Parts: sequence; structure tokens; C-alpha cells
Amino acid sequence: MFRSKTGSKRFLLVLLLVAALACLALGGCGGGGEASGGDSTASGGQAETIETSSLDKAEFIKQADEICAEEAELFLKSITDYMVNHPPQSGESEQEVAADGVRQTLLPKFQNQIDRVRELGAPAGEEKEVEAILAAMQHAVDSLAKRKEVALATDIDQEFRPAGRLAIRYGLEHCAH
Repeated sequence: MFRSKTGSKRFLLVLLLVAALACLALGGCGGGGEASGGDSTASGGQAETIETSSLDKAEFIKQADEICAEEAELFLKSITDYMVNHPPQSGESEQEVAADGVRQTLLPKFQNQIDRVRELGAPAGEEKEVEAILAAMQHAVDSLAKRKEVALATDIDQEFRPAGRLAIRYGLEHCAH
């Protein structure tokens, strides 16, 4: 089935939004205002607490940012590949396809990022701050997983903004989506 020129233009617009998402993920975002992390449940619904590690804050930040940067590099490729290979079908909106793509490609990567940072453990005395960041990230993942439609750049930015604010305040750059 061939798409009209208008449909192709809209699909290209979605791909540009994907590129904007990648810029957010790689460069970090999160402006001012209060952060509200939501509930601190992992995807299994169980409340999580982070273990204390032997890492000091500087080493934790270095390792966590490396994890987040590695995962962020995969975000653009995975969602772009999905969107190219799954164009909207008759009666299906681009936001519905984007939501499916987010659930199938990005959310598992975000979850992996959360899990890998959690495995580092928090520096002694920093457990509450690190747990708040991870809980806010988890809330964003859980919220996006429930959406029927997703406007890629804006909805993902909106959901991760509280986590981004907390991460930036803590000193993390690449975990600030």
C-alpha cells in the first residue's frame, strides 16, 4: 500500500520528533520547577530500595552517567528503526504507532538503564537522593507504558522531566533524559 505525499510528510515529522527525543536523551533536559517523583515502584509493582555501595558520589556519578550514555545511544536507532518499519496503517494514528514503538523499543532500554544504575548501589548517605531519581524514572516508564498514544518528544520529555530535575540536581548529566 502506498502512502500519500501528505502521509509521508507526517511520517517524516514523526521521525524528526524522534531525533528531538534522541537529543533530549543524549544531552539531558529538565528545567526548573518542583520535581514530583511519583511512586517508587519498579515494573513489578514492588517498592524498591537501593543498596549502599562502596562508591563515593563522584565515582557513582561517573559510572551512572556512563550507563545512561550507553543506553541513550541505542534510543534513537531503536525507535527510528521501529517507526520506519511500522508505518501507520489505515485508521491508525502516528501517535498510536509511536506508543507501540515506545513500549517495544524505548521502555525496555529505559528499564535496563534504571536496573543497571540500581545495581551500582548508592554512595553511603546518598541512598534517598538516588532512590528518588530512580523512582521518578520508574514512574515515567510505568506511565508511558500505559499510554494508548504518545507524542514522542513532548510526552517522553514531560514524563521524564521530574527525574531529569532530580538527576541534574544530584550531578548526573546523561541520566537526566
